[in-house]
Amino acid sequence: MRGPSGSGKSTLAAGLVAFLTPTSGDYAIGGVNTLALGGAQVRQSVTWCAQEPWLADTSIRENLRIAAPDATDRDLFAALDTMRLRDWVDEMPHGLDTFLGRGGITASGGQRHRLALARVLLSEQRVVVLDEPTAHLDADTATAVMGDLLDCLVGRSVVVIGHTDVGIDFDSTIEIDDSPDTP
Repeated sequence: MRGPSGSGKSTLAAGLVAFLTPTSGDYAIGGVNTLALGGAQVRQSVTWCAQEPWLADTSIRENLRIAAPDATDRDLFAALDTMRLRDWVDEMPHGLDTFLGRGGITASGGQRHRLALARVLLSEQRVVVLDEPTAHLDADTATAVMGDLLDCLVGRSVVVIGHTDVGIDFDSTIEIDDSPDTP
């Protein structure tokens, strides 16, 4: 899904994970209306990596295990490798046990976002909503990370929200236009 800032892309994402409820229309998962399911049950099927992802005031390891509490170090490093963060973690004073600080303050914007994407890779939700997944990355890194990410998400339904296509061909693209209707 593509469109300018303020056109409602992130609002739609919040609706897909049931942080917002629809005021009209129906949204169903497996044929069941999400209003009947409730937010917690919707989020068992749908996950969202927000444009400004949340990170806990804990270690890299525990931030990743939010998505997969039983993940082994091997699982964690595989996700980090995919998101091109392995070297960064290896350089940290305590590796996976390095504390990130409140909101991940010790990491750059690109590192925080890729860490959240690694968490998505570890999750088991069948539907993944990615809001500006390559924010804070240069064009070459963005294209590479997006390609690797989509390769790892094969078999899941993926909704990518952004201002551009990041050089990736999608099955379909929805263009959101926030301009007033013209006669």
